[in-house]
Amino acid sequence: MISSKDNSLEYSGIKGSKNISWNLPVSELIKESILAKQGELTASGAFACSTGEFTARSPKDNYIVADSQTEKTVWWAEVNQKLSPLSFERIYQKVTSYLSNQDLYVKDLSACADKNYKLNIRLVTEYAWQGIFAHNLFLRPQAEELVNFKEEWLILSAPGFVADPKADGLRSKNFTVINFSKKIILIGGTAYPGEIKKAVFTVLNFILPQERNVLPMQCSANVGKNGDTAIFFGLSGTGKTTLSADPARRLIGDDEHGWDANSIFNLEGGNSNTRATYPIDFIKNAVEPALGKTPENIFFLTTDAFGVLPPVSKLNARQAMYHFISGYSSKITGTKTGDTEPQITFSACFGELALPLHPVRYASMLGEKLKSASINVWLINTGWTGGSYGKGERIKLAYTRAMITAILNGELAHVAFQKHKVFELVLPLSCPGVPAALLNPENTWTDKNEYLVKAENLADEFARNFRQYKEH
Repeated sequence: MISSKDNSLEYSGIKGSKNISWNLPVSELIKESILAKQGELTASGAFACSTGEFTARSPKDNYIVADSQTEKTVWWAEVNQKLSPLSFERIYQKVTSYLSNQDLYVKDLSACADKNYKLNIRLVTEYAWQGIFAHNLFLRPQAEELVNFKEEWLILSAPGFVADPKADGLRSKNFTVINFSKKIILIGGTAYPGEIKKAVFTVLNFILPQERNVLPMQCSANVGKNGDTAIFFGLSGTGKTTLSADPARRLIGDDEHGWDANSIFNLEGGNSNTRATYPIDFIKNAVEPALGKTPENIFFLTTDAFGVLPPVSKLNARQAMYHFISGYSSKITGTKTGDTEPQITFSACFGELALPLHPVRYASMLGEKLKSASINVWLINTGWTGGSYGKGERIKLAYTRAMITAILNGELAHVAFQKHKVFELVLPLSCPGVPAALLNPENTWTDKNEYLVKAENLADEFARNFRQYKEH
């Protein structure tokens, strides 16, 4: 991608735009958004806006251009749909033609806190507030770095552009398309800015393992006073952000990281949770630069609403790879009275929707790293005990925090463990600050036979999900 040297976007195919605003400060982007009646300031001074029709990502409308670079490398599945180069060119011409008639906002940013892997990004959008989102979430170049900024990837976001699904080879009017050969991301028909975030993460999930031998991860990470790093994997609602936000430890990041031969590094420059984004330096105990050593402890967080998994168990390397590629959690989706059966969720590598390569590739990389260093891997159940949802009770956050603290302090290194009857996990017989009976979930159920039936049922679901990886 050839960058502009004269504040023009003509090199990208965008010609004759009404007005192009380059790298405006947040205060100006807020002012522009308010003038456009696209948002307002809250009582706290934060800017708030509606994302319109889409309030979340639309993963079924995400595409990757299938060409010589991707045809044999991408994991073609429901989350990675093919788009032909011809369809891409057709959509690209339509998007650039549309943007040529809009007021535009350009934000030059980067990803990867480790400068060895820095990826420069140029975002062009018709909505100023999307520039605020990107400014908060990605790494913000210094003024001198912007002078001769050269982007590696170009993102064109056109929320007001509506595709013709039949003519453009798409499923619906909205889309996110990644072209790895041209290093272009097209987003249209949706204003939800999470599409920008996940598109960049998908790009890094493709580039880092293949070109840099770096394992990209959807996880949070923090570091202790002695420099020990811990990382936390978990789907939404499992407590990833809550448990990594430890006042006794410094935060590296809360969502996306890379792991090379010697370190962990944040892929972003901000946090995004509870529908809000903010620069990571808003957090007083954030690490700057956002780097840490090879982790000593890895936590896989799951919310088991069936109440059968132990609240804490230690995994060997093979179990770690198995649970990593499974990415299990469960949730309650019923809205009718009495409709309380938990719904099982498996998301490979705890982030399946952003994996362009086969999950086995990432799991294998994790396995190699576990072989090369002394790393403890733990499965933490933040869900139910004493029965399934509706009968049992949620494991207290105070107990979960006590378990993680004991692990980080090395206190579980000196206690006895026992093997679980069904899952073959090893679980501690004692943990400071946690009732001993809670540690073995079978002990908390009144009906032991019902517990074993539920446990066997969940084990069967794990096995059924894992069959898709059998050939690998």
